[in-house]
Amino acid sequence: RSYYSNYYSNSANMTKIASTDLSKIEKEVKQEFIIKDGFYILKGNNGKYVSNDGDHSALSSNKSKEKGYETFKITNNDDGTVSFLSTKNNKFVQVGKNSKLIASSTKIGQNEKFSATRIDDNHFYFLSMKTGQYVSVDKSKLSKLYANKNDAKVWEQFELIPKD
Repeated sequence: RSYYSNYYSNSANMTKIASTDLSKIEKEVKQEFIIKDGFYILKGNNGKYVSNDGDHSALSSNKSKEKGYETFKITNNDDGTVSFLSTKNNKFVQVGKNSKLIASSTKIGQNEKFSATRIDDNHFYFLSMKTGQYVSVDKSKLSKLYANKNDAKVWEQFELIPKD
């Protein structure tokens, strides 16, 4: 008795499966995003809010109170990445010179895309598509944000707080 003798084919069912139009099924599948589009406040692992202090300044995690410069609109891109739009100057956050994060771009390109990894309900790691490295809060007093860490550890964690 051969190994394959336990298997049989029901040609009527196989024909039905083979002739199914999968394009209709694929359109009905809803893409679920790790982060919903919307407005958020980001908080670094140092307990401070991430702020956009100006068009040419690196983002920093150094504000004790949320005053308006700390709100970002998160947009999901078609490739599964996310982008951040600063509500202060209506510009996208990009990875600029020396891997600093700056809100200075008018459009979304590779420099403005980040892959998000959920740690728990509202904590995430963000990987830059430009550098292939994680976004981190610099441990100096200035607490600037850089996309320059190979591993996601404590200083690469960010809390997202939905802004109602």
